[in-house]
Amino acid sequence: MTQPSSNRLKDTRTGPAPSLQPSNFTTTSEAYSRDVYRGLIGDGELDSFLSRADAYDYTRKRWILPLGSSSTELVHAVFDILQSIVRQFVRSEVPGVERRVYSTERTPGCDRKNEDGYRVSPILVVRAAGPSFEIPVPVGQHDDPKVSEVSSSAVGFTNMATYITLKTDSELANDVDILREMATYARYVLYEQPNRFYVRSLVLTAQHARLVHFDRAGAQITPPIDIHEDPRTFVRIVMGISSMNERLLGIDNSIQWTIINGRKESGTLTTTGPSGEPKTYPILEIVPTPRDAVRGRATTCWRVQDPDTYEEYVVKDAWRSENQAPEHELLELVRGLRGVVHMVSCETGRGETKDFRCPTTFGQYHNRIATRTTMKSYGKSVISFTSVLQLLYALRDGIAGHQRLGGDGLRIIHRDISHNNVLLGKEGAPEGDRGVLIDLDMAFRATDVEPYVRTNHNIGTRLYQSLSVLESIFLKEKSPAHTHIDDLESFFFLLLYILLSYRPDGTRLPSDAEGPSIAFRWGAGDPKEALRYKMLARDFGSVAGRCNTLICGSWGPACGALVKDFRWWLVERGDEAMELLRDNESASDENSEREGTGREKSNPLEPLLSVRGGHYATVLRMFDEAIEKVEAEAASPPPNVNSAPNLAVPSPQVRATNGPQSAAHCQPTTQEALTPMTAPTHFVSNLVTDSQPFDPPSDVGASGPPPPATPVEVAAHATPIPPALSAPPRRSARIRALNLQKTHQSLTSPARPLRSTNVPIFPPPQPTVQVRKSTRIQKRRLEEDADSSAPPPKARRIKKGPRATGRSR
Repeated sequence: MTQPSSNRLKDTRTGPAPSLQPSNFTTTSEAYSRDVYRGLIGDGELDSFLSRADAYDYTRKRWILPLGSSSTELVHAVFDILQSIVRQFVRSEVPGVERRVYSTERTPGCDRKNEDGYRVSPILVVRAAGPSFEIPVPVGQHDDPKVSEVSSSAVGFTNMATYITLKTDSELANDVDILREMATYARYVLYEQPNRFYVRSLVLTAQHARLVHFDRAGAQITPPIDIHEDPRTFVRIVMGISSMNERLLGIDNSIQWTIINGRKESGTLTTTGPSGEPKTYPILEIVPTPRDAVRGRATTCWRVQDPDTYEEYVVKDAWRSENQAPEHELLELVRGLRGVVHMVSCETGRGETKDFRCPTTFGQYHNRIATRTTMKSYGKSVISFTSVLQLLYALRDGIAGHQRLGGDGLRIIHRDISHNNVLLGKEGAPEGDRGVLIDLDMAFRATDVEPYVRTNHNIGTRLYQSLSVLESIFLKEKSPAHTHIDDLESFFFLLLYILLSYRPDGTRLPSDAEGPSIAFRWGAGDPKEALRYKMLARDFGSVAGRCNTLICGSWGPACGALVKDFRWWLVERGDEAMELLRDNESASDENSEREGTGREKSNPLEPLLSVRGGHYATVLRMFDEAIEKVEAEAASPPPNVNSAPNLAVPSPQVRATNGPQSAAHCQPTTQEALTPMTAPTHFVSNLVTDSQPFDPPSDVGASGPPPPATPVEVAAHATPIPPALSAPPRRSARIRALNLQKTHQSLTSPARPLRSTNVPIFPPPQPTVQVRKSTRIQKRRLEEDADSSAPPPKARRIKKGPRATGRSR
């Protein structure tokens, strides 16, 4: 146990997600605009203010706004109106707590455009000081001792209560354009203020106003409000979105901050404790999470410490879909399983997005429910490993934990294996806990009523999704069941990604190196594009061979053998699955009877499920053998230092020469390297006056790990665009084509560099004759023998289990 730390609160996140496409928004009723803040102040007090306000002509019943004047004059006039309202009604008697209107019209750098074409900062903002806000820090200066020299009047998304944009009346009717611009700023406010439930802002013209609301279900916008005909509603809205009441601003006050010199130095979080009673924990760190878009789960994790025992926990806040099973129900079932996260407590009743919205729009959006779970704390993400053994231990125990999830009493499929959801165990953890599987948000539990769930390319992390999951883009409602084999394939892609993108000591390779260039393509936003690149890496051919060469040259023959055996095993399981699906389709052509729900009466992949124990035993044995070899090498280092694995990735012309085993598992199939592709970059900025651009990165449609560091500028490398796909063929024909593609891919000519020709890198059209499975496997083995300088060792195989005649679970 450690004593509480006095260090400043850590925020190690990397920046907000790309801009929201406002495809999910609702329009409120006209009455909602008048009612949402009606209780803040009475009509009599408002009339008294209007009669005395310099910015309002009480005789003509109009705000003093210039008509047909320049935009600068309009900004100044609106500024005066907002400032008069805030000064009169939004006041605090607590020292250090205030709200003040600011104009960024003349602030240097704020008129630059972001990638969406809008100003990097709203034209008008309400700056906040108080328990939940802090002055912004320029990019790269969060740990600078001179940070206290930043002006206390600086304005950024960290201390923005709300923001206002100005439009002409002709622009006010375009809801989508308004929401797209306002979402640009809402995204950063929600990112920089991680305990904020929602953000409300205002769009103004010389005649009208519209209140805009963003939460984790999307956006809502009011109809135009005539600010001259209804000045009371306008004043109430400005009071509400600038309020001293942080709950009214959408801030979760179960999290409290200690502000010193304008910065958050420490904080506390109050939630349900292990005994079921409320408990307040000191916050140690905001844990990095990848999902920072406006709409979605918005997972936020806090590392906290028990003030009594000093034990560390992780508190996870998220917004689940209303029709999704609560994660805490599954965590309760798996409590105590080795290799799986352990829940300490959960808190319910934290709110729903429907609570913050116009009641007449309910049912027009997907309602989300706030959840909070407290879990035991483990190590960092698996990509934070520092040695080969630590990586293999973590993945091995993570797979064993996954097996326990799917046991007969639980029957849980994870469905989101990724680097974020496999953690390193604590230092000195025993076997079984050296790697821990977390995050059951997307998990599915089979029941007798609902025995399986279909693959869905929208579920999971694109970089690690199995081929079958990606193929659901074609098959849709005819997609096969998502099985444990899909998750094991995700473990394979996770292993392969790490071995291609990192060195054995845990340092990242340059993003323009060959290995990362291959792996980054798997995270393409388009599932069809990701499928094509993944087929080249998982099945046997020149790209797969090149991957093995890179891995053996950097990580050694033990890891090369692991990848090759794992790949073989997955290809065989894929062949078995296709045969089962083909047989089922043939039977379906003869008898097309289905249940009313559209679900097939039985799962055609049931025979694979009946031998899942043998599947895990085989995969775990692969990892155990690799671990034994690495442990033996560590205990008895070779006398010739040149025979040790090189930490650098070899050039395409270098062949591995680490003995017979290396020759068998590490022989390259081509000497041509793939041209590097552009790696994603992360944007971190929260100071609107900072000289660095505010442009966020473009999204690839999935959350991936941070890109390897690069010593050179990689923006010059353009990402190749794969050839367009034709319309998907019939299911049976598509399965045959995929089967043939895997069969003949290794027999095609060597791959060319991606940028040396405009010829597609994918295999040419294949014959339409089905090759028997035994012949296909024989051809793969002959290909390996021809490419090896020494005979390969026998590949480990397991006998197929008996075909189940009925449901075995």
